[in-house]
This record gives sequence, C-alpha cells and structure tokens, in this order.
Amino acid sequence: MKLVLLMYLAEDAGRVAALLGSVGIAASTRIEAEGWTKGLPSPWSGAVAPFSSELRIALVPDDRAEDVMRAVESCTECANERHPIHAVELDVARVTTSLAESNDS
Repeated sequence: MKLVLLMYLAEDAGRVAALLGSVGIAASTRIEAEGWTKGLPSPWSGAVAPFSSELRIALVPDDRAEDVMRAVESCTECANERHPIHAVELDVARVTTSLAESNDS
C-alpha cells in the first residue's frame, strides 16, 4: 500500500478530483490548508499573504500510486502556473482500523 499526498491551490480542487478519478481513485480525504511561500510583502499588511490551498490524501495500492504520480507529472494546466500540483508517495508499513472484523466478539 501507498499513501499519496497531493498539495495544490484551492482553485485546482476540481482538477485534482478529476485527476484522481481518471486513474480509478474514488476515496480520498481533502483538507483545507494555508500555503506559504517566499514572495513580496503585501503593501497593505507588510507580510506575505498566504495561499488558499488544499491537501488531498489517498491510501492506494502500489500500482495506483504510480498512476497518480504519472497523472500529476503529465498535468499541464493549473490555476496558477507558479503553483503547480505537488504529489508525494509514501510507503505504508501497516494499516488497521478500530472496527476491524477480527475485533468483533
């Protein structure tokens, strides 16, 4: 199993959902986030403004993770070309749930 994390601007949420759907990933978790990067301070606040971002997490079979990574690599359209979709693939050592069938008494 693999854990795939996708980080992107909120404006790309539909694009990321479609991307996952195109490779057969139907289940994921979406988290709203505040993205920060180096940049010029806003003349209004004197600070760098955060970006409205999202993080999507999916637990997938190994072969599907490869499909997701390839789909992200081949994505050529984003809401802001300076802020592309990022993907991270992590190995998963073990998965369990609180309601596993083996826990039934």
